[in-house]
Amino acid sequence: MKKSVSVLIILLAVNLCQAQWVHTSGPPRGSISCFAALGRNLFAGISGGGIYRTTNSGSTWSSVPSGLPASPISSLAFSNTTLLAGTGVGIYRSTNYGAKWTPLFSPSPYAFVNALAPYGTNLFAGTFSGVYLSTNNGSTWTSANDGLNGSIVYAFGIKGAELFAGTYEGIYLSTNNGMNWSSVDSGLTNLTVDAFAVIGSNVFAGTWGGVYLSTNDGKKWMPVNSGLTDTTVFTLTASGTNLFAGTENKGVFLSTNNGMSWNPVDSGLPNSAIYALAVDDTNLFAGTYDGGVWRRPLAEMIQSPEPSKEEFPVRFELRQNYPNPFNLTTIIPFSVPISGKVTLRIFDACGRLITTLIDETKGPGEYEPLWNAAHVSSGTYFYTMTSGRSALTKKMVLVK
Repeated sequence: MKKSVSVLIILLAVNLCQAQWVHTSGPPRGSISCFAALGRNLFAGISGGGIYRTTNSGSTWSSVPSGLPASPISSLAFSNTTLLAGTGVGIYRSTNYGAKWTPLFSPSPYAFVNALAPYGTNLFAGTFSGVYLSTNNGSTWTSANDGLNGSIVYAFGIKGAELFAGTYEGIYLSTNNGMNWSSVDSGLTNLTVDAFAVIGSNVFAGTWGGVYLSTNDGKKWMPVNSGLTDTTVFTLTASGTNLFAGTENKGVFLSTNNGMSWNPVDSGLPNSAIYALAVDDTNLFAGTYDGGVWRRPLAEMIQSPEPSKEEFPVRFELRQNYPNPFNLTTIIPFSVPISGKVTLRIFDACGRLITTLIDETKGPGEYEPLWNAAHVSSGTYFYTMTSGRSALTKKMVLVK
């Protein structure tokens, strides 16, 4: 009996020690300013310059080859499978997971690119001199600042056809792909906005005065900071209905109820500012000030019961989009019975690829991605979903 009790105590102690953040093997230097993830690939940008990549959840990291300037990496984003890097001297692009980089754009006179937002067929760049827009995959760029009043843009948030820009002087909203912007910061008491996250119809803004929530498309914001003991929020990320906040001095916080309450999940983290957060299928990653990348399993922080087999879809299914016909945006529902790689692509009537909505591993469940067709013409389009050896196609009609 005593031996069994001793073994149980040891097992409990081991589990307790494991239930915390662990330091990954790299990157070996500098502060982590941003992340970008696609499948098993996680890229970390260094504020002092350079990008590192891991394909095994941080067990090993490798520096991406040369081709980038000796400049801070301030933002990273994937546009389909193309990796974009915002630097202190402009935007760079890699089509082979960082093996080779080519310069894309340098927004004069202030080239520092703080944020990148692929948005349908458009690319948005947030800089020290406002927003720049490309409608041709980065070949050419134009200023898109009507209504922004020359604001420094730190972050973008996307909810359907709505594009939010976080600046040092509040939040701006565009509903026409950046053609013009309107101020939507009613309720904010701190106007420095560093981050956004979207969960369903809720939009969250991370500011230097805490987290704010809007349930009405930015018309009104309310503080949601109960339990958030550090209200300087540098980064936000969502995993399902769970919201994580990275702060200046108190690590990472989790809310499971749309920000109504927060709990610290910082056990094992160093006393360091959290500049970036990212999730994969099983882990949350935190990029710190001068402390590298840390990892913690989502299951340790989020207590959610495993769905029964009866709750999983029983077949691979692609359903009709709705509404159909549609104007500008439509939902494309599909279901996946088992985990696997899923792609969802849109083609025009001539068979030309318009966009790839999904290209990643999906677990069993129901999904409803949204397609914003603001930049294609009226007509008939086809959407094709593939997973393993299965492929399904349906037709939809866009009417403007």
